[in-house]
Amino acid sequence: MSRRRRGEVSESKMMAFASIILLVALSALDGVKAELTSDFRSDFEETVLIDGLSSPTDLDWSPDGSDLLLVCEQGGAIYAVTGSASAKGENDVEHYEIGDLSKLMCHNGSRGLVGVSFHPDFSTATSVAGDDTMYVYTFYTGIGKGDCYTGKWDVDELPASDGTTNTLSRFPIVYDSNGRLELDMSSEQILLETAVQMSHNHNGGDIAFASDGMLYLTLGDGLTNKLKNDKGLPLEQARDTLFGKVIRLTPEGEIPSDNPYAGDSNAVFCGKNDGFSGSSRKPCAEIYASGMRNPFRFAFDPEKTNDDGTPRFYINDVGGGTFERILEAKKGADYGYPDIKGPCSNEFEKSGKCETPEELGFEPSIHWYLHDSERGACISGGAFIPSTIGWPSDFENAYLYGDYKLGGIFRMSPGGKGCSADDCKTPTSAFEETLVEFSDATATVAMGFGPYAGGTPQALYFVTRGAGRGSNEKGRPEGLVRISYSGVQETNDRPVASIDTDMTIGFNPLTVKFDGTSSTDPDGEDSALKFAWDYDGDGKVDSTSPKDSFVYKNPGVYEATLTVTDAGGASDKISVDITVDNSPPVPAIKNPSGSDTFAVGDTIRLVGSAVDSEDGSLPSSSFTWEVREYHGDHFHTIQKPTTGSDLTYKVDGPVEFEEMDASYLEAILTATDSRGLASNAVHVLRPKLLTVTLDSSPSGFDVVVNGQSVKTPTSVVAWENQELDIEAVGDKSQSYQFESWSDGGDQAHTFIANPSKLDMIAYFQEVGAAKKETAAPEEPATVMNDMDEKEEDDPKDATTMLVESDADVLKAQLLDFSLVISIDDADGFRNRKLGQKSPAFPYLNKYLEDVVSEWMRKELKNVVRSSDLPYAKPVAVDLARTRKKGHDDGKRYEVAYGGTVTFKKKKEGQYLPSADAVQQMQQQVLSRVGNNLVQDIEEVVPAGVAISSVVADIVYDENDDQKASQSQGQVTKSGESGDGSGGMSTSFLIMTVCFVVAGVAMVAIVAFLIVRRRSAKGAPPSRPKEESKKGKKKSNADLNESADTYDGYDL
Repeated sequence: MSRRRRGEVSESKMMAFASIILLVALSALDGVKAELTSDFRSDFEETVLIDGLSSPTDLDWSPDGSDLLLVCEQGGAIYAVTGSASAKGENDVEHYEIGDLSKLMCHNGSRGLVGVSFHPDFSTATSVAGDDTMYVYTFYTGIGKGDCYTGKWDVDELPASDGTTNTLSRFPIVYDSNGRLELDMSSEQILLETAVQMSHNHNGGDIAFASDGMLYLTLGDGLTNKLKNDKGLPLEQARDTLFGKVIRLTPEGEIPSDNPYAGDSNAVFCGKNDGFSGSSRKPCAEIYASGMRNPFRFAFDPEKTNDDGTPRFYINDVGGGTFERILEAKKGADYGYPDIKGPCSNEFEKSGKCETPEELGFEPSIHWYLHDSERGACISGGAFIPSTIGWPSDFENAYLYGDYKLGGIFRMSPGGKGCSADDCKTPTSAFEETLVEFSDATATVAMGFGPYAGGTPQALYFVTRGAGRGSNEKGRPEGLVRISYSGVQETNDRPVASIDTDMTIGFNPLTVKFDGTSSTDPDGEDSALKFAWDYDGDGKVDSTSPKDSFVYKNPGVYEATLTVTDAGGASDKISVDITVDNSPPVPAIKNPSGSDTFAVGDTIRLVGSAVDSEDGSLPSSSFTWEVREYHGDHFHTIQKPTTGSDLTYKVDGPVEFEEMDASYLEAILTATDSRGLASNAVHVLRPKLLTVTLDSSPSGFDVVVNGQSVKTPTSVVAWENQELDIEAVGDKSQSYQFESWSDGGDQAHTFIANPSKLDMIAYFQEVGAAKKETAAPEEPATVMNDMDEKEEDDPKDATTMLVESDADVLKAQLLDFSLVISIDDADGFRNRKLGQKSPAFPYLNKYLEDVVSEWMRKELKNVVRSSDLPYAKPVAVDLARTRKKGHDDGKRYEVAYGGTVTFKKKKEGQYLPSADAVQQMQQQVLSRVGNNLVQDIEEVVPAGVAISSVVADIVYDENDDQKASQSQGQVTKSGESGDGSGGMSTSFLIMTVCFVVAGVAMVAIVAFLIVRRRSAKGAPPSRPKEESKKGKKKSNADLNESADTYDGYDL
């Protein structure tokens, strides 16, 4: 098994349309591309201090200079680490948990514990509880005002009322009886909370104290780049929100008086006001800088300040599909996202023309790089290199940063071949990039310099996510790593050790052949290398031959290590695990299957098993499922590894809008045997892709789709049922004004891509021209017109159907409907006796009404959105129970509801639906009861209780001879329609066949008699008297046939 060198990076896959334009433009520059050199320093030493952490995210050294370090995990654990400065390896480092925030937060997707920091005056010499400096600061995604899966905003509902919020807190530090640090979890002090988050991505979340004693915090845009404030500014640039900002507070969480907007008499502490000020005229007093996408990490210069005395620091702002950028923080600066990406405006992605930030009034980036296989595509941690560190001179005045995708660490130094937008199609910065191959560790997340006792004052420390879950490859730690300068003379480069084996797993006795001859000496003296093998990990040299074999006679896992030493005394080592009498488990994915595809909103069942030669069939606790969302050659973890062999995953919309034609999900099943040996099985799920065409009239105007500006006509790729946020911009001459979208939506609105709705046209009117008349829906003006058209003998009285209405608001009566919820037998309920209630019933009694009300409101809104008419949207559904039946065998829960729905007009041109239109909307909603309702109900019942199906029926009066007995909608947990009975009985089939045969015979007899009578009389039969409709309800067919007479509503 050979060591993988950093340069062996695979070519990236096909990139999105915008990226193709960029690469084509670059290819025409004839070498203008910025210099990128590779610099593997043989005089640096990598030491893995902690391996085996679970998704570490941040680190912070004690400010008193002691050997005390904090490291945190995304899942909520915070560790104190000691011994890092002098450690020779993992055995010399002690780390222990001082706090766990997991019960306070969400950690799905990119959410979780993202940042941690000591108080700026903390000292290990202080041991008095309650001291003002004894605090640890954290930034995490709190459960907030809902749960971990709610909070998706509608464009016209800002801010959202429930969902997760990003939270800045501090916890007092105390000491336990053994003198160890411990957080007082019961005394959390919340300093700031953001608005409800639209997405689990783009949280930002770095926190640190500067030389001015103030706390700085970065906040991501939460994927809000499609939203604007009341002044029309994107929320990232708007000063009345906290999205896409740098925040500055005192250690106590107060507003510093010298903040950019603190002196404004209208300023508001938005972190104490749901993340908004409420008006563009009221800036958020805590804002320090604006206009960023996802400023994931930043770093202070430990030695320099800006000319105005403010701290000097760089912000690593994660980009979208084109550029990553580094910003030099300035007080009150606006960096222009989403109008600016990298060195240019959005126009660059469309036409290749670069409008610079300065031209548009924004602060420019100091450095940027295009997404490619050499530079990566996701900037992460950063650190300034101290001048007193004792590193070689080529590291002077340099800045280090990592790329999460590529895994490398780059040195950014002055002296690059900067090229302006006037001279180059793609500008380059005045800095030179150098890929410094310090380490084989990948997925660097955060970094910083700290004390070192090995000959230089400091060393570089970073946390890394490793090579991915389930990987057993050496040199890929998931934890804490140190890079130190070893001081080896540059005239003698360190050799590179390499191991090849014929096998690494087998049965006792196991003979393994080892070969170290692929080891090399960069100085060209391979023949002078000396070899030292330790085959069994006991610390003793077992062989000094370049090639040898070893017999393992006892079961176990052994670490075989090769150390090679060159003629100048420099050495390198590498290890490989040998497993004796234990073979890896063989996992198999049973569901999903190879042909499965998905749409947004689908629930995917994840079922797997594994057989192990030693353990047999593995139990459910031996499995974890992880779900990744790929876009081209990069991915987002959208479900972290979760224990269980049979789980479900509900598909949300894609986390980004890049490379949609190359997007897919990957389900990873990891099976681990009793000895810790793991292996993976992977299944790729393909989305149902749709091509949505966007055009304008006149054509050639700009529209924005999911934050990306495009010129019409164009087409975009989306997942089926994906929400697309579109905005009609128009032309830059402003000679045309927006008139309407083809679906009747607002100038900026959301629509759902589905096979029946793939073409969207934005209509514009020339300024000063006569307004075009557009065909209005039949009788749309008022609700009373609809009621006047209703037949006098319709049994539904208007006061029953329309509870109240005025020109802008309609409250309409809903038809009574029932829900039958079938509950699966969980392990703990299989012995439940006949008639005994499920443990889910108290929860359904308490929460079901709210769940169904919200589900119906959202589904009615989707019906309105899909209509060709500009109906007002439903703003509230109020339900009340009308009756509740028995519980059968304790596995069914049945309830009936009645209630009202309220529609409210929010702009000119919207119509209020008629009573019949409301009924049809409701019937359409009930006809497509989906897995989303099953999922919503499962979230309010106890763990272990599963909902297998939900059936919805319209409830008709029992005396009505036109009673409709068919179910309006039903869904089983697998997503298939059915009656919930598990299949039809034989007797039912026989009866059905008999009825069909009898019906055919009757029709034949009647036809015969009619023909005979006509032949006898020679005249047509008289027209039968029309039946009175009095006392009968309209059937579904009647409603559908008359739909066009009620507001033109056509379902």
